[in-house]
Amino acid sequence: MFTPRSTSRLSWNLLAIVLTLSLGGPVNAQLIQIRGNDRVISNGDTTPSGDDHTSFGQVLADSGPVDREFTIRNLSSTPLQILFFQHTGQHPGNFTVIAPPDPTIPGNGNSSMTIRFLPPAASGLRTATIRLVSSSVVNGDFRFDVAGELILPSPNIVISGNGVVIPD
Repeated sequence: MFTPRSTSRLSWNLLAIVLTLSLGGPVNAQLIQIRGNDRVISNGDTTPSGDDHTSFGQVLADSGPVDREFTIRNLSSTPLQILFFQHTGQHPGNFTVIAPPDPTIPGNGNSSMTIRFLPPAASGLRTATIRLVSSSVVNGDFRFDVAGELILPSPNIVISGNGVVIPD
C-alpha cells in the first residue's frame, strides 16, 4: 500500500504526473498496422505469403502485372504523417507503389496503398523490401518483404522419326 510522506501540493502534483506517465495516461504514441488480404503484416516480416498478399504468386509470361492492395492503419488518436516509401532489396525494380496512401492518416483512421509486381523478361523468383517511413515514434521505419515469380510456359516439343510423330 502506498502512503505519502508529504502533504505538500507540489509533491501531490509530481505524483500525479508520474502516475499518469507510468500508467499510460495522456501520452499517445502513434502505432502503425499494415494489413494485406485483411491479415496483419509484422514489421520486419521477411517471409512473403499469399495469405497476407506479400507473395504475388506465380505469374505466367505475358499475363501482365499483378496488383495487391494494402491497408495502413493508424492505431492511435494522433494523426500520422507518411514521410516516404522506398523499395529495396534484390529486385526493387520489379515492385512499385502505384497508388500511395494519403500523406496524413487521421487518428484511428486508415489509408490504402497498391503495390504492383512487374514480371521480368526472364523467369525466376523476384524479391524486394517495401519500406514505409512515418512520424510514428513506435514503428516509424516499417519494413516487409514481397515476392513474385515469373513462370515461362513449357515448350511444345514434337519428336518424330522417319516422318512419324512419336507420342509422349
